[in-house]
Amino acid sequence: MFPPRSSRATGTPWSSPGSRSPEAVWSASPPRSAISRERRCARWIAERLCGLARVLRGYSQVGLENIALWHERDISHSGAERVVLPDATIALDYMHHIATRIVEGMTVHTDRMRENIELTHGALFSQRALTALVESGMTRDDAYRVVQESAQRAWDEGTSRYPGRSRSSYS
Repeated sequence: MFPPRSSRATGTPWSSPGSRSPEAVWSASPPRSAISRERRCARWIAERLCGLARVLRGYSQVGLENIALWHERDISHSGAERVVLPDATIALDYMHHIATRIVEGMTVHTDRMRENIELTHGALFSQRALTALVESGMTRDDAYRVVQESAQRAWDEGTSRYPGRSRSSYS
């Protein structure tokens, strides 16, 4: 992307690359990331996995388009399949390798997870409570009001209002 015209016209360093000393370029550089190289690499690997998932989803579109025209098979169908099927299986195998690498390198802090769950004072379980009340015969509107009031009270008082939920039931 080019800088705005105004900066080129005023003679700022972007207009003539050789006009800045290396020290000036270094001091004007954006700050380095505080994240370690290993974590940045893990993030890049996860982003690669997400990108490949989009590619795989695109490949599935080829198969879906072939279904509607199954009775009219011609070279365009088999030609697309010859490209998509091997490429998709290779990509899926690679994605499995990446996902395994990510999961094996993960550090799980269960105590921190428990703290994060407890920050909501049980609000995470409001949908389950609502479903249980509706299944027990209460109308959805009445159940919604009960759960909403209970969740608000738990939030205001900083305590969980959902029966049967204790610290040990999270694990």
